[in-house]
Amino acid sequence: MDSLLHAEYHGVSLQGQRDHRNIYVETRTKAISDVASLKPNDWDVRMLSASTQIDPNGMAHVWTRYVFYLKGTPNHCGYESYTLYQGAGGWEVVSFTDTDNPLNGRSIDEVCPTL
Repeated sequence: MDSLLHAEYHGVSLQGQRDHRNIYVETRTKAISDVASLKPNDWDVRMLSASTQIDPNGMAHVWTRYVFYLKGTPNHCGYESYTLYQGAGGWEVVSFTDTDNPLNGRSIDEVCPTL
């Protein structure tokens, strides 16, 4: 994880029900710590669709529709956006943003419809 995230990485997540949304900001240190503490099958992010644009000068953008499983159960869904830069050591994630929409027993298509 350390080699994947740029030194200036930041993450932002729009979380909660539509009538009460919160913005969660994640630091590089927190992202690395969270991933390091995972046990097998704790998190499973399934990308349902994705598109990628790559600038020949070393920038890329990835847009995905996803569903997140927590300990084997569908928990939330949404869209993710990644910005990457290509440096001497390869591609690194500079920023990550997502929408985190709780399923609460509803279907993925109902909560996070295809755009």
